[in-house]
Amino acid sequence: MYANFKQYKPIDIFRTCIPAEDTSDNRFEECNHKTGCVFLDLFVTHLTKYGLKSGRFHASLLGITQTELFFTVQTLTGLSYTDFIHGYLELMVRELIKKPEYDLKKISKRLGYHSYSGFYRFVSRNMKEKPSWLM
Repeated sequence: MYANFKQYKPIDIFRTCIPAEDTSDNRFEECNHKTGCVFLDLFVTHLTKYGLKSGRFHASLLGITQTELFFTVQTLTGLSYTDFIHGYLELMVRELIKKPEYDLKKISKRLGYHSYSGFYRFVSRNMKEKPSWLM
């Protein structure tokens, strides 16, 4: 789909992750490059803060329906909601693995996975590597 406006990919927005111990909202806003789109900036701030949650969870934080969230993310990024989330989480994984205070289990919790095995499957499928190989 051709858009007359800039569509943002995860790499265009992502700047860095912050430690799990720091939970102040203004610190999460500093984690991403500003796009000028309040919706997208707020969505990515929530994604950085809460990690992998359901679309319904993120939509409720924004005060919209899940369908509206999915459609808007696809319009603004050119990617499906799932593809955008996966791309953004991959960038977060690569950033967090560089930090010595994080081990793989801490990274999986920080990204919102309920179990390490879910995180392991995500990395294996989407990044085509085993998490231990990234370290």
